[in-house]
Amino acid sequence: MIKGTLFFDSFEGLLSTGWTTFLAQGLGLIALGILVLLMPQLLVAMVAATFFMLGILSIGVALKARSVVKQHRLWRHEYLYSEE
Repeated sequence: MIKGTLFFDSFEGLLSTGWTTFLAQGLGLIALGILVLLMPQLLVAMVAATFFMLGILSIGVALKARSVVKQHRLWRHEYLYSEE
């Protein structure tokens, strides 16, 4: 029975320390929704900015993944063909 409450105790601890973050996020999203209702062109700008940032981040991730794959292949080659 005690093991069953361990999860809920740790989950309660997480929520009790971060409830202000959830509150601020909710209030910010409500304010953003009201702004979009009052100025629909703001939504277009936000979507365009989101696509732009996602594109930049995707290119960065692709370049990093490429370097990690190259490094992994180099390490694997050194490990497999090294003389002991």
